[in-house]
Parts: sequence; structure tokens; C-alpha cells
Amino acid sequence: MTPEEKKIEEVLKAAQEKERREYEELKEKEEEEHRKKWDPKSNFKSNILKPSDNNTNPDGNKQTGYTVWSSDGYGNDGWHRYNGPPDKEFNSTYATIEDANARARYLFYWKNPWGQGADELMEEGQGVNESVDKNGLKTYDVTPDDSTTWTVGVVPNIAFVYLENATIRRNNDDGNFVMF
Repeated sequence: MTPEEKKIEEVLKAAQEKERREYEELKEKEEEEHRKKWDPKSNFKSNILKPSDNNTNPDGNKQTGYTVWSSDGYGNDGWHRYNGPPDKEFNSTYATIEDANARARYLFYWKNPWGQGADELMEEGQGVNESVDKNGLKTYDVTPDDSTTWTVGVVPNIAFVYLENATIRRNNDDGNFVMF
């Protein structure tokens, strides 16, 4: 190999190494962004992730706050046992719409009954529906193939008791139910 060919080979190797390093740096940056995007601690305040005793008490904000509720059950699909619509279980109450909507989003995506990651649930084709009423209150629902319908919504505290099948039995997000 001539000195000129050696020089060309060295330049090519250096260029390839630089390209490899840039690729690795880009990959690490994308992974870090992905971790931040899907890490609930990066997306929510601590009182959303772990509601206080006041937030988990149905009377915690009296009649002036907003209730986050959830339900999980089969629809009348002619296949699964159907005993009517599932209970709408009290989850928490917050003084502001913003906090209640944030809790609903966290509960829906990060605490779904299937244990899926939020990124999996948000993938296209999952059929997630998100709606916002005229007051800015959000409702989320999804029915994966051959599965239950998972719904999380926000209503004014005073309206919760009027929802069909509303119950103050609280799903504590860890499989334990708490009765008030």
C-alpha cells in the first residue's frame, strides 16, 4: 500500500469513526428524550402522581372541586358476561380543572388496567379517544381488541353522584379498593 493509499484509508476510517460517534450521540439523545417524555415524574406534579389524603377523600374539596373517576368493564358485545355498564369509581378530587385533567391523563395512560406503558397505549391504532367538554373537562376511553373498555373522566364534584353507576369505592391504583 502506497503512502497516499494509507492516508486515504486513515481519512476514511476517521470519517467512519466520526459518523459512528455522531450516530451514538444522536441515539443516546433520542433515548433520553423518550425517557423524559414517558417518565411520569417529568410530566406531572407530585400531587398528581400521589394524591394527598384530601385529594382521595370524596369530600376533600367539598362541592367546589372536580372529581376524577374511572371505569373498566365489557360492553354488551354478546360474548362476555354483561351486567350493565361498569361502576364509575371515585379516584380523586382536585380544586382546579388543570390538576383534575392532569390526574385523569396520568391515571388513564400510566395506570391502565392492562399494565401497558403510556407509550404503548398512545401508539396509533390503539383507538384511544380523548374528548373535552365545553367546560374543559376531559374524558379518555379505549377498548383494545377483545378487551374491556377503560374510561377515565373528570366531572364537577357536585355532579359525580349523578353519574350512572357512580360509586365512592376507590380504586387505589395498586389493586386495592378503599371504601369511605
